[in-house]
Amino acid sequence: MFRLLENEKLIQEGAGISGLAACLAGKLPELQGKTVVVAMCGGNIDTSALGYVLERGLVADGRLVRFSCVVPDRPGGIAGLCNKIAKVGASIKHI
Repeated sequence: MFRLLENEKLIQEGAGISGLAACLAGKLPELQGKTVVVAMCGGNIDTSALGYVLERGLVADGRLVRFSCVVPDRPGGIAGLCNKIAKVGASIKHI
């Protein structure tokens, strides 16, 4: 579901793309090397499930990480951390 959304900009419910998932995962070796048409249907997915799918996909790709650190309790402590994160080209989703 994540790859379909990211690459093709299509939103499909899980059951509607199970055939595509099986093909991509190599679960149907008898179709290897053949021209295959996979019908995708249904877009009945709620926003919380979609958010979960997006987050899990980003984590699996290593593009979203969670970490904890100790920041000095002084003015500019969090700003200093944010500057270090920005210097490596990363973004902050939540503090």
